[in-house]
Amino acid sequence: RWNIVDSEGKNHWKFESSKDPTRFDVTEKYIFWLALIAAPVLWLLFIVAEFLTFKGEWMVVAILGGGMSLANLYGYL
Repeated sequence: RWNIVDSEGKNHWKFESSKDPTRFDVTEKYIFWLALIAAPVLWLLFIVAEFLTFKGEWMVVAILGGGMSLANLYGYL
């Protein structure tokens, strides 16, 4: 995706996708989506582990990482 600013200063987002879905291997698609979904789950496990060990500063890092990976998943969906 990319952004275009018109002469009036308004933003317009342009989203692109492949015209030929057979161009990509099915296995690669599954790996991509599995990794995209597994990342927030892994961060959630880190959050729980840091909560149980009372390491607050690392839990903040895990919460931020989880939030960013959820934002990435939301962006692709």
